[in-house]
Amino acid sequence: MPDRILGEDTTIYADFPLPGLLIADVTIEDPFGEVVHTVDNNQADETARHRISVPGNVLTVPGAYRAVWQRADGHTVVQTFTVGPRPVPVVTKFQARAQLLGRITRVWYGTVTGGDEESLVDDTLRGGDDDYLGWWVVLAPPHKDMGHLFRVIEFFGTTSGLGLHRGWPDRVPPVGSGYLLSEVDPREADRAIENACQAIGGLARVRVVYEYELPEDRIIPIPRGWTHVLTVSRNGRLLYRDQWGLLTGRRLLVTTTDIPVGTVLTVTGLMAQIPPVWEDSIIDLSLPVLLAQAVQTLHAGRAGGAATDPDEHLRRQLTAIDEYDRVVRWGARRMPNGAVRVLD
Repeated sequence: MPDRILGEDTTIYADFPLPGLLIADVTIEDPFGEVVHTVDNNQADETARHRISVPGNVLTVPGAYRAVWQRADGHTVVQTFTVGPRPVPVVTKFQARAQLLGRITRVWYGTVTGGDEESLVDDTLRGGDDDYLGWWVVLAPPHKDMGHLFRVIEFFGTTSGLGLHRGWPDRVPPVGSGYLLSEVDPREADRAIENACQAIGGLARVRVVYEYELPEDRIIPIPRGWTHVLTVSRNGRLLYRDQWGLLTGRRLLVTTTDIPVGTVLTVTGLMAQIPPVWEDSIIDLSLPVLLAQAVQTLHAGRAGGAATDPDEHLRRQLTAIDEYDRVVRWGARRMPNGAVRVLD
């Protein structure tokens, strides 16, 4: 988190099944549930991927946005994505997946040096004929086909490269594009990352700030995606804890009558890490903590017999549990004193 940066122009996309009518209407809701951007009759590309531009002036509230893609044939894709400040350092979903797969199988992170409509060439990739058969290729951001999966059906050697099932969708990756080559289906790693974010996403504790004008009813809505409220302030001076409180329905009530209606109040809170939506989504959860949690899922499946060496995967799963217990002590951000949990 965040999937997109606060106030910056961006592009989002959604993939639909083929075949189908490749026209969709798109609606984006802000963290208060208000529709802030719509696109009608968006045309998909030949892979059934829809893509739209979103101006930064609609991404002004830190929190969880919702994009609803409604295709003309009735198929719908709903994406919940976060908007927040840019963290340092930046680690994307693509990079996290590459590191996670490297813990359980052989991977190669390379750079395209050539190719055509049905192949990829990387001068640094070594191997004999028919190596890498059945491996998976994923293009790195910012290529338009990032996240699409391609299967290796031939390896012709260093100079001729990898032959790919179905080939590129009329867009040969330009020289210099990054790619990930993995022996294991990258979707397994994606599911493990999603499970880890759902299990320990609250440890991210991303600090966010938003300003409100106090309404007549003295009740302020809290953006979707916030988990805690830390402080409420006026002109840089903190309100006492007995001057405000939280209500069900993600609302904050200013109980003091000393503050007139229309006063601008600054509310500081925390957001959790939710599963990243796109390849270039930024992960704000500590990467060592995320990987130590996610790799347990992958090893657990192989320790149950889904691999040629289940005993080794069981041993490595137990090692990953020990690693998680160690890194979470320093990798999880501290919960600030006085944090109050948001009531849904």
